[in-house]
Amino acid sequence: MRDAALHSVLSYLTLRPEESSATGTLYMKLTIRKTTRAIALLPLLSAATAHAGLDMPDNYFFFGAHASQYFFDATDSLDGNTFEDTTLPGLQLGYRFSPSWSLQAWWERNNYRAENGSSDGDMSALLASARLHFDDTSLFGFEPYVGVAAGTLAINNTNDNDETLGGFEFGLQSRLRPHWLIDFGARPLRSFDNERWDTEAYVALNFMLSDDKGEGSQTSDSNKLSDAKDPTAATVFGDTDGDGVADALDQCENTMAGTQVDETGCEPDTDGDGIDNSLDRCADTPANTEVDEKGCAIN
Repeated sequence: MRDAALHSVLSYLTLRPEESSATGTLYMKLTIRKTTRAIALLPLLSAATAHAGLDMPDNYFFFGAHASQYFFDATDSLDGNTFEDTTLPGLQLGYRFSPSWSLQAWWERNNYRAENGSSDGDMSALLASARLHFDDTSLFGFEPYVGVAAGTLAINNTNDNDETLGGFEFGLQSRLRPHWLIDFGARPLRSFDNERWDTEAYVALNFMLSDDKGEGSQTSDSNKLSDAKDPTAATVFGDTDGDGVADALDQCENTMAGTQVDETGCEPDTDGDGIDNSLDRCADTPANTEVDEKGCAIN
């Protein structure tokens, strides 16, 4: 399903105008005439690429700020005076509830002007979107996504127009630091009240609430044992018994040299009978079995 969605977006982006007059016109307007100003976002993309590469968590809450360039009537379908293209700063929050799916709420507001200068006022957009993330795909260190969006556009003037919007979105995001996420893309939107297509290009910076530090999957038990013997920690904090665990973290301070220990500095007890593995001659004793000093069941 995700591959089919990505293929559909790529097909849209590479569509030639002669293949469909209506879609071709929309494509040309979005990518050539109207989105020229979005080139200003490229320096941010270049800067982000230099730090991209941390793994994306499977689940996280996020909130942040963004700036978008809103382009009215991208296909010139309306006759007469329309609004100038407007920069809309705003805020967003959301939740990624699986490796492939997330939900987001988006709010933005600024002043606007009519193209002929005859009127001005305030406008704001409130949108909700659902995104499909291609978590197993990387484009220069960025994770691609596609989504659908719906909401309202409020134009506050003498008429106080509220318009219903619906459309889709596509973009890229990358984890810059353990808790920071950059996101940029485009969002074609249909105004159902005025039967026109608008679009906006955006860049957003989010703060993520996640325990995942971006260093890969969960560490296995064997890796934990290896990490516990990191000589760097012992050198900096002191390691009296020489087991590789700093004294400040060592819960078994008199471990014999060469004994395998866990992250607490204690020798493992695999079967949980209270006898350390190095002394346990019956390492698979059933739970709650009474054992002797050798870890074997007492008959």
